[in-house]
This record gives sequence, structure tokens and C-alpha cells, in this order.
Amino acid sequence: MTTLTTQRPSISPDLSQRRSIGRAIKTTWIQHRAALISFVGIFVAIVTAIAVCQIYTHGSYASYVNHGCVARPINHVPCGDLDNTLQNMNDVFTGLLIVLGVLPILVGAFVGAPLLSNEFESGTFRFTWTQGMGRTRCFLTTFAVLALFFTIITLVIGILFGNWYSHPFEVTGADSHWQGGLFDTTGWMLAAWSLFALACGSFLGAITKRTVSAIAATAFVVAGLLGAAYEVLPHLLKFWTLSSSKIPASGLNYGSLSGGQLVAGLNGRWAVGGYLTGPKGQVLRGVSANKIFDRAMNRGSVGAARWLSNHHYTLWATYQPSSHFWVFQNVEVVVVLGLAALLIAGTVRRIGRS
Repeated sequence: MTTLTTQRPSISPDLSQRRSIGRAIKTTWIQHRAALISFVGIFVAIVTAIAVCQIYTHGSYASYVNHGCVARPINHVPCGDLDNTLQNMNDVFTGLLIVLGVLPILVGAFVGAPLLSNEFESGTFRFTWTQGMGRTRCFLTTFAVLALFFTIITLVIGILFGNWYSHPFEVTGADSHWQGGLFDTTGWMLAAWSLFALACGSFLGAITKRTVSAIAATAFVVAGLLGAAYEVLPHLLKFWTLSSSKIPASGLNYGSLSGGQLVAGLNGRWAVGGYLTGPKGQVLRGVSANKIFDRAMNRGSVGAARWLSNHHYTLWATYQPSSHFWVFQNVEVVVVLGLAALLIAGTVRRIGRS
């Protein structure tokens, strides 16, 4: 009795690898489709809210610009009324800002944390990591698909919010892109923080191997680091002044200088300190400066500025110029993405020992 044998067709390694990656992408969609669909819904809601609010704000801001209010004092009619209208719209803007600040936390807690913790907790990793792809490649492929998805949506949201919707509020001085909330919600920063949160959740999920514990730990760590960045930024702007300069501060907004806030005439820049100079150019601080301010303020805001000018006193502000904004942005992006890379490397090493 004889049998005929046929040679089994060989599959090239490249084709096999492409099929494995395709299966990994499909598996990623199946496993995380609920979360991905939810975030698509959040994305649509945020973009719609930004578009509607910007359209509503556009009319008042266009009138503000057409009346020359950008270069003229807000107490000049009708600039004062238009400024008040825009200030009243700031509440909605602040609400959206809070939502965007929470977005990376949601990404890390509800997508990053379950990424590996679910596999470990349910025991499915024993099957998943033996289907033609090594555990490292499987994790990195899944992470890359999720990272690409969240990079796209957060980048779009950040650009629409930070570069489009926030512009009228920055021009009128209601907010500044230097402030912690807006600083971390530009396109690049929001995407960088979301990638960090995703990496942090994956790492903590591999460490705890429990979904609920990983979610709680990720939310705590990401929120803590975002809060730390929010608090540390003003101090960096205050003490890292190698590239700062001094200009006479218009008006009498000296009170805002100590807090590193906006100063009249410094649109796009960030004041990090202030001081007073006397008739001979000497710097007055402490008790001497306070006495001068007290005497000036007895004449009211407008009268105080005139009195200081008549007596040859000048208020100065040290500030970060607008050109330095992207320097600080790039530094923080590099730091955040560097931390994300370390967390990914730590996750790969952790699952390699599992």
C-alpha cells in the first residue's frame, strides 16, 4: 500500500509576522472596543463643545478686536463691556479645561491599567502569549495600537482647545497658556501626558496583577504627577530666569507680580517678579516700596499711576518672553515621554519574568 504525500507550502517569515501583527490588532480591538468606543464618544462630545463655545465667543471677540480693544485700555467704552462679556464666558472655558485635565487620568486608569492586569487576573495570558507572538511583541503591538489611537484624539483636542478656543481668553488676559492648566492641555502636552498615563497603567497592571488595584494606583500616580507639574511650573518660571528681561510694567498691577500672574502690557509673556525703582534708578523693596505704594494708592488706581510717574518712580517686571513658551513645552514633553519610555521598558522586563 502506497500513500501520496504533498509538500506543505511554506510561509515566509515576513508574511507570518504580518499575520501575527494583524491578529494582535484585531485582538486589541476586541478586548478594548468598549473603552475605545467610549473615548470616541468623549472625543466627539469635547470637540462639539469646543466648536459650539468658540462660535458663541467669536462674535464678542470679533467686536473686541474691531474696536481696537487689544491695544486700548479696557475701561475705554465699549471695550469694558466687551471684556466683561468675554470674562463671563470664561466659566465654560474653565469647565472644559478641567475635563481635559482629567482626560489623561481616564486613559491611564481605564485603558492602561486593565491592559495587562486583566490578562494576569483572568489567567488568559497563558493562552494569549503562545499564539505565534512572543509576550514582548504582543504587549508592544497592543500598546502601539492604543498609543496611536490616543495620540491622534488628544492631539486634535489639544490643538482645537489650546490653539483655537483659548485664543480670545489669552488676548483679553482672562487666562494664559503659561498657567498650569492650559500649559498641560496644548496638543503636544495632552498627547504626551496621555501616553505617559497609558504606560503608567500598563506598568502598574503588570506589577499588581489586579485590575481594581491597578486602576486605583494609576489614577493616584497620574493625578499626583499632573498636580505636581501644575504646582512646580510657576516655581520654574520664577527661578529659571536666565532668559528673562525687564520692562516697565504699565498700570498699577504690582500685586499680581508676586504671584506670577499676568501683567498689563505683557500679553503672551509671564511675569515672574517685580520691583520698584526710585528717581535715581535705585531699586526699592520691602518697607520702602510698600510706603511708596501706600502713598500712591491713596489717590486711586489712575491717580496712583500718575503720582508714581510724576515723582519718577517706575514699576518694573521680570518676565519670561513669549518665545520661551515652546522651550518649556519641549522640555516637559521630553521629560514626560522619557518617563513613559522607562515605564514601557519596565513593563517589558516585568512580563518577561512572568
